[in-house]
Amino acid sequence: MRRLFILTTLAACQIFAPSRPDETGGPGPSDVDTDTDADADTDTDTDADSGSGGSDLDCTLNPPPQSSLDECVTALVSCGSRTVATMQGGTTAFDADAYENWFCTPFPESDYRSAERVYAITVEDKWMTVSLESPCDELDLFVIHWNAWGTDQDCPAENTVLTFCEVDDSGAGGELSFLANGTYLIIVEAREASSEVFQLDISCE
Repeated sequence: MRRLFILTTLAACQIFAPSRPDETGGPGPSDVDTDTDADADTDTDTDADSGSGGSDLDCTLNPPPQSSLDECVTALVSCGSRTVATMQGGTTAFDADAYENWFCTPFPESDYRSAERVYAITVEDKWMTVSLESPCDELDLFVIHWNAWGTDQDCPAENTVLTFCEVDDSGAGGELSFLANGTYLIIVEAREASSEVFQLDISCE
């Protein structure tokens, strides 16, 4: 009877004993993978463009001064042209009083009594875009319709009545687009005396 009790007890222990890992390599209760991958990519791209307004214009450029064709116009430009220049040797034909009288802007950002650069272009029935890059200084962009250029009256006077004037006076260059038909004067104005480089691009469609 005592032997039967011992055998019964041994059998019960085998039934309720905790399982062990499979001899063939199967996972047991303690073989669960609790590792955490700590190798997450924490790199941040800090190579953002630090140029002003994203412009590629090199402010260290020093193009030679340009002489002017007459008392206001520096040079002729055309569709597809690019001009890199400074105000050195520019003219002083126009100022804030002229821009007010021509209804370009009721509140000029400057007296514009320092030098400007003026470029003449003739376009027939095309959509023209004038783009000014000026990351190096505060420059404003004006465009006036002036078919009289090339005649005895090359430059409009302060009291001349003009029918067209567009302006971007943000001080950061800018862009003007319009349907062009005739001769226009493109005026790059400095708010204060400047010798910094700028870039002027003309495109037509």
